[in-house]
This record gives sequence, C-alpha cells and structure tokens, in this order.
Amino acid sequence: MGWSYGGFLASWAIGHSDRMRAISIGAPVVDLVSFHGTTDIRDFIPSYFPPTPLSLDQIRARSPLWNLRPTNAAVLIQHGEADDRVPLSQSTMLYRILDEMGVNVTMVTYPRSPHAPREPKQRMDVARRNLEFFRRYVLNAESPAPPSSGGRSQ
Repeated sequence: MGWSYGGFLASWAIGHSDRMRAISIGAPVVDLVSFHGTTDIRDFIPSYFPPTPLSLDQIRARSPLWNLRPTNAAVLIQHGEADDRVPLSQSTMLYRILDEMGVNVTMVTYPRSPHAPREPKQRMDVARRNLEFFRRYVLNAESPAPPSSGGRSQ
C-alpha cells in the first residue's frame, strides 16, 4: 500500500512479485516519460536520471507501467481529480491496462482533490475503502462498514 512515491512502489510490485493478495495504490507515477511531460515539478525526473538528455530506455525500464504483468492480487487505485503533481492520467493508464489484463482492479477518483485528499469526507472515504479492501482480500472477511460515498468508482 502506498500513495505518491509509495504508489509508485506499490505499482512496481505488480510487475515484480506474486506474493501479494491485495495492493492499494494512491496517486502513483506509473509512466515516467508522460509524468515528466505533465507534472508541475518538471525538474524531478532529470534530478533522478542525470545526465541530461534523458535516456528514454532508462526511464521506461524504471516505469511500473512498462513492467506490468497479470497478477492474482486485487488492486485498488485512488486518485484526486485535481492532482497537478501526479496527473490523473497516470492512474487511468494503470487502471486500463490492468483491466485489459483481466486483473481484479477498482479505481476511485476524488472530485476537487489535489495530490492527497484534503476534504474530511474524502479522507474518511480513502481510509474506509482501504480498510474494507484489505479486510476482504487479505483477511477474507466481509466488511461490516457501510458503503463508501466520498469518491467516484470506475
């Protein structure tokens, strides 16, 4: 489970381990090339991959999206619709490819939310969804919690 860089690592795990039963991913960077062209922190990628010019092969090799493989783990993706740091398109790409691979994946977006949900109702929804998700897929128990209502599911 992780958000932002933690979301990157959780996404990376999909293509590199079969040990997980459930993976929760929040606002992940999954394609470093498109992230570099759309984020509000343009110097981020060059600072990690000097010298410039950037090597597309090097960046692709370190992008979770380019290393995905089908997984038996359930995947929950959560992302704010107003995220300029990690644009929503990063999660959308991950969702679509996993869905096309036949992975059990759910994506939830949060209206008005930047890189991390700030509204109390949305923060509660993130926590509730993660608790329900891990109860269901890790503990194999049905959640007694009421349905979540702060985000939009795909």
